[in-house]
Amino acid sequence: MDCNNFYASCERVFNPKLEGQPIGILSNNDGCVIARSNELKPLVAMGMPAYQISPSIRKQITLLSSNYELYGDMSQRVFDTVRAYTAEVEPYSIDEAFITLVGFSDVISHCQTIRANVKRDTGIPVSIGIASTRTLAKVANHIAKKHSVYQGVYYLPDDELLLFEVLKLFPVGEVWGVGRRIVEKLHALGIYTAWDLRQANIKQIRQQFSVVLERTVMVDRLH
Repeated sequence: MDCNNFYASCERVFNPKLEGQPIGILSNNDGCVIARSNELKPLVAMGMPAYQISPSIRKQITLLSSNYELYGDMSQRVFDTVRAYTAEVEPYSIDEAFITLVGFSDVISHCQTIRANVKRDTGIPVSIGIASTRTLAKVANHIAKKHSVYQGVYYLPDDELLLFEVLKLFPVGEVWGVGRRIVEKLHALGIYTAWDLRQANIKQIRQQFSVVLERTVMVDRLH
């Protein structure tokens, strides 16, 4: 489960006039942009120093100083709300958590309920990706967030054909734990998609990358 544009969403809870507006959250001392609403993303790059934003763009957007106390409080509210609907909630970051859905017959419907109640009780929109491993759940979450047809919840079952179709189109750089430097090395090996990584030579992965990446490949092969 991942909160959508979390810092910007927190600001909108307490200032509804910002809904639908391009919002940027600035780092300590208002140095650079550390979070963006969807509306801001085409206008300002992540990490851009505030002073480099042109006056013409500044007229169109709202830049806010970060409020980490607020974000921490809202994060706790979101996780507390989710705990009413599932036994295990493991926070991964301030705006993400892994949740367990064992025992629910219709996991998609249950996650839609979680999503609706988090929005109702906290004002924060969330997306939920469902799969048998954490890495695949992160892939599913990415799809849920990017494609509105799924209404914020996407289930990626253990179906080899479906996994092939989804992972073949999923850039390897979007895989959980794959950073920019790793991407360049993977491309040099002809690994461009999540499916390529899943099918990679495990010995080669072990020799050239971290044990974390090796485990990612091995675990997802078991499902």
